Amino acid sequence: MKTIKVNLKDRSYPIIIGADLAQAGELLKKIVKAHKVLIVTNKLVSGLYLASVENSLKKSGFLVSSAIISDGESYKTLETVKKLYTCAVKNGLDRTSLVIALGGGVVGDIAGFLAATYMRGIEIVQIPTTLLAMVDSSIGGKTGVDLKEGKNLVGSFHQPKAVFIDTKVLTTLPLSQLRNGMAEVIKYSLLENGDLFDFLQKNVDPECVFKDCVLEKIIFECASIKARIVSADEYEKTGLRQKLNLGHTFAHAIETVSGYKGLVHGEAVAVGIILAYRLSMLLGMFKGNDFKAVRSLILGFGLPIGMPKKVKADDCIKIMARDKKSVLGAIKFVLPQKIGNVLTGVEVNKNKIKEVLK
Repeated sequence: MKTIKVNLKDRSYPIIIGADLAQAGELLKKIVKAHKVLIVTNKLVSGLYLASVENSLKKSGFLVSSAIISDGESYKTLETVKKLYTCAVKNGLDRTSLVIALGGGVVGDIAGFLAATYMRGIEIVQIPTTLLAMVDSSIGGKTGVDLKEGKNLVGSFHQPKAVFIDTKVLTTLPLSQLRNGMAEVIKYSLLENGDLFDFLQKNVDPECVFKDCVLEKIIFECASIKARIVSADEYEKTGLRQKLNLGHTFAHAIETVSGYKGLVHGEAVAVGIILAYRLSMLLGMFKGNDFKAVRSLILGFGLPIGMPKKVKADDCIKIMARDKKSVLGAIKFVLPQKIGNVLTGVEVNKNKIKEVLK
């Protein structure tokens, strides 16, 4: 097992890579004092891993209950959280209890928001089961739900007590879900780690990169980058953490306009990265041949690079004006200057954005 520390003083926590789900109870006993545990998961993951985690927790003396939610971004709503509140009350959770998020990014966001708001905040442990959640969404304490007006408009910062990553669960993921996670991996390779970008270029063949040893290296590198950034700028006060939103302003708009149908999050991020590079080139901020390498890498992992035909530029711009980084309707972006270097808080004229979207 490898451990990465998110250093937040009294709220510091470990990311344990190589943690076996069957050992979850033993690991938890060393980290939390809770007795009652509510596991939040979805229908698919529950059939694969819920019994293993429940048994492990019970053997370690925890009193365990579970809640199974529907799968998909369209269920990341206040209505779903309301049902979880009811479940928490029925199972007698109090302020000393613990929530476990067992699943991908949607489960992690919803369970995190439940923990952040139930009885004004109880503890949570993240156990991600998708590549995307392992490298990104399970780390950093961002929780939330979507509104019809936009993605993640309601939420809270609520750091977990720990993140347990069992890479063996990735063997049950379809190739499409592994590709979905690779979009976030590519994003990390563009932020500050040229070595990771070079590594991905050498292993662009999915048959190679999705081997256990390679995935563990990728997860470790991405988790290390995020841990450093979150430790330095937990609440996005300095702009450093905004780097993690490369491609996401476009991606969230595309997802919202399309009603979370069509492109999944990672695919939307891949398109968003391409659009961010095109916008940066249009503004004269990004030059050289690196764009071809980025585009080639995204295509190499079977990810899309073009806007969905039914998504209109004007609709996207309306959504972007509500983005959390926007101020008084001014749309701001994270834009690349070169591989390994991005600028945050770049305000862009709407006509330029429309030119890129079209």
